[in-house]
Amino acid sequence: MAEIDPKAQTLSPAVQQTTDLQQQTTCRLLAMAVEIEKLTEILLGAEAKTSLKARCSLPDTEPSA
Repeated sequence: MAEIDPKAQTLSPAVQQTTDLQQQTTCRLLAMAVEIEKLTEILLGAEAKTSLKARCSLPDTEPSA
C-alpha cells in the first residue's frame, strides 16, 4: 500500500474538524429556526422580529418573520 502524502495527512484532521463544525452549525441553525417558528406562532411577525432583536441581539436582517 502506498504511503499517504504527508501534506494530506497533516490536513486531514483540519478538514474533518471543519466538516464537523459545519454539521454542528447546521444543527444549531435548524434548532434556532424551530424556536423562531414557535415564537412566530405566538407573536405577530413584527413583534417576533422586535423581540428577537431585543432579547437575542439578532440583527434586523436575520429573522425573516
